[in-house]
Amino acid sequence: MIRLKKAIEPIVKWWGGLHLPFTHKKLTGVHYFMYRDMIKVGTTFATATYGEFSNLINPSELPHGAVYIGKVKGIPSVLEAIGKGVVLTDLVTFLTTKDRVIAFEPGFEFDKENFASHASKIEGLEYDYIFTSDNKKFYCFEAVVQMFIMAGATKEWIVERKFNESYFTSDTFTKDASFHKLFEVK
Repeated sequence: MIRLKKAIEPIVKWWGGLHLPFTHKKLTGVHYFMYRDMIKVGTTFATATYGEFSNLINPSELPHGAVYIGKVKGIPSVLEAIGKGVVLTDLVTFLTTKDRVIAFEPGFEFDKENFASHASKIEGLEYDYIFTSDNKKFYCFEAVVQMFIMAGATKEWIVERKFNESYFTSDTFTKDASFHKLFEVK
């Protein structure tokens, strides 16, 4: 299975970078101003962006995840894994490039004070197009979980089993009672 995944990785990488040019994002700066005071370090996002060709490969309702890490150089930032790799994105840009967002507050202990410094340990690593946990690459939901693990969260994570492998998905957060829904925009 791993060889097949590695063989199709270049195609998935190319396909995932395509999007329909006429799509209009539903979240705006107004949403940022409405919800910015609710967003704290560790706020986790499950999102959808319509018109992305990668949605054909990952057709789930909420195919992307990210986590708010606090201010980096004075700018509110999220950590996310996208085609370019594990990156920091400013919160306004992150929100205003989405069509649907559900934000969750973690209801468990983790190191909030050093959360942003943990991000530097995985920022810049490559995107994991073959969704394996045994490499130094990350896909979006895996990067979010890794952030909490590095920040000392000791909890059981919900995983989805497919093809004899475990994957983190939006269900990791949406179906976990230790994550409390803060808001949803769609």
